[in-house]
Amino acid sequence: MTESASPTMGERIAAHRRRARISGEELAARAGEGLTRSMVANLENGRKLDLSVRQLVAVAAVLGVSPADLVFDLRDPYAPVELTSGTEPRVSTAHWLAYGWFGGSRTLREVADTSEAAAHNQVAALDSWLIHDLLRERDATHYALAAHERFLDEYKRDPESVTSSLRGTDPEEARRKVRDWRAELYDVERKLRAYGVNIDRPIVYPSI
Repeated sequence: MTESASPTMGERIAAHRRRARISGEELAARAGEGLTRSMVANLENGRKLDLSVRQLVAVAAVLGVSPADLVFDLRDPYAPVELTSGTEPRVSTAHWLAYGWFGGSRTLREVADTSEAAAHNQVAALDSWLIHDLLRERDATHYALAAHERFLDEYKRDPESVTSSLRGTDPEEARRKVRDWRAELYDVERKLRAYGVNIDRPIVYPSI
């Protein structure tokens, strides 16, 4: 599967690469997926106009940005961008709306007029959007719950040596929030399981 690059995708990659202070050779080596230094150079100077989806994801991961940052221009948010370039009816929207659609925070129906075929798939698209929204809610709740549980564990061991970022929080207030978040987490996970989502893998954070 190949994603057509916008005329300025290479320029965006070059700009982010310079900010990350890495060479084209290092970017290609770290991204993998068949990329070479010459391919990166050709992309940045406009001689190469496409990336596979896996290459796009890998390059974005190395540069520390979202794949959408490399595809859509938030510095010119209301400029039109074509999402399809084949036969009519073509699908187009504004860059800032396409950015949200690409990242899953918006459905295609929210950002553009769609074909009849795409309209028939809106139920599945809406389900995906709702699942993503629930996963974001689960993530935020789980993170807050874990942070408060850690604070309470430290407070129980020694109130004077709490290292948590919540130091100074009223323990009773923290316990109340833990109860509320556990109930909220139970409800969110119940909804996700009803959609058939596998949530048995642990959520891992760099730090809390």
